Amino acid sequence: MLKEFGFLLKNALAVLVILGVLVFLLNYPRLHVYQQYLREAAPETSMRYELLSADMDEAAVRQHFAGVPLTCISESREANGLGDRVCYAALSRADGNPALGLAMFFNKGRLGTVILQVPWWRHVGQRMRLVARYGEPRIRDDKLHWRLPNGLLVVNQDRSLNPLQWSVVMWLPPNSRQR
Repeated sequence: MLKEFGFLLKNALAVLVILGVLVFLLNYPRLHVYQQYLREAAPETSMRYELLSADMDEAAVRQHFAGVPLTCISESREANGLGDRVCYAALSRADGNPALGLAMFFNKGRLGTVILQVPWWRHVGQRMRLVARYGEPRIRDDKLHWRLPNGLLVVNQDRSLNPLQWSVVMWLPPNSRQR
């Protein structure tokens, strides 16, 4: 009996090691983000989604996220599918919850989409904070939707099975085609 248990334990450990190596290899392109998150200091911010507006230009977004060193670049809309210009920054926290990064996409100089990346292990905490702040969401296509006067917040209902894949909170303006 003890011999069989040892055999099963050895095989279970081998399977876990193989799965760990597989997760590592499949997520290798993402690992630098986690390394940066764990090694480097990044600012905290308050998202204040209810104050975002499709009328905001880059200067207004910089003011909204004062203290966050944004890097902004022009990019073809075809490259990212969200805008012709993107401003982004690494974050340590957003609204008191751990966060990996922030990206804002602009179309013709106006804010079109805001994306907050949340670590896998804080998906549930982020969702609970949004429920506490904006109430119960609607569920559509396995996503949680909060309709705000100034747009829409969208979050995956469940976190990925992959612990290295982060969750995303996305703000979209009222006239967005992605609603």
